[in-house]
Amino acid sequence: MKQNQLTGTKEDSLSEQVSDEYRQLANSYDKRWSAYLQHTHERALRYLRPEPEDTILDCSGGTGKFAEQLVSVPDTHVVITDFSRSMLDEAEKKFQTEIHRVELIQTDSHSLPFESGRFNKIYNLNSLHFYDSADTVLDEMARVLSPGGNLLVLDWSSDTFTFRLIEKFMRVIGKPFGKVFSRIDLEKSIKSKGLNILHSLNWSWRGWSFAMVIAEKPFQTAELLNPAV
Repeated sequence: MKQNQLTGTKEDSLSEQVSDEYRQLANSYDKRWSAYLQHTHERALRYLRPEPEDTILDCSGGTGKFAEQLVSVPDTHVVITDFSRSMLDEAEKKFQTEIHRVELIQTDSHSLPFESGRFNKIYNLNSLHFYDSADTVLDEMARVLSPGGNLLVLDWSSDTFTFRLIEKFMRVIGKPFGKVFSRIDLEKSIKSKGLNILHSLNWSWRGWSFAMVIAEKPFQTAELLNPAV
């Protein structure tokens, strides 16, 4: 059920900082952020719901709170990855009776340990701002998404003045996080990975500003499959 793909890798400074913070928060994370998680999870599922027999990646899925809803759909197979072993230890407690349908893998999202095209749905919630290179992680998620599959990314957004002030304050007090995208920039980044944008939106909730983009990986065209000579 659990695997560790970090052995022998070198953690960078942001990964170390985020991992240290969530090592301390892991056992209280679900309760502490209950309203925030419920809000973002419900919004994601409103736009992209899992279906029976889906093979799903919950990328940086932490304690598995969101994955509980993915597993509630019959015959789904869910892989939860996260950099933090402490967060995955909390996730393991939730899936004791579903070990045949849930894999927990400690790994770096900048280099996902999966073959190309493995998943037909990928969710990445509340995590993009924690990566040293969000662009690299988007590359990796696009790679492991199957043709015809869907990617949903939901994260903080720099689109409102209020949240830009909050972001500035959090940086001043030393909260560890990286780039915060605007909705348009997130769309552009995902589209640059060869994915088609199906839907995008942004909204505010309790001072937080969010952006969400849902994309699809196109099937190869006949020309690409059979190039002219």
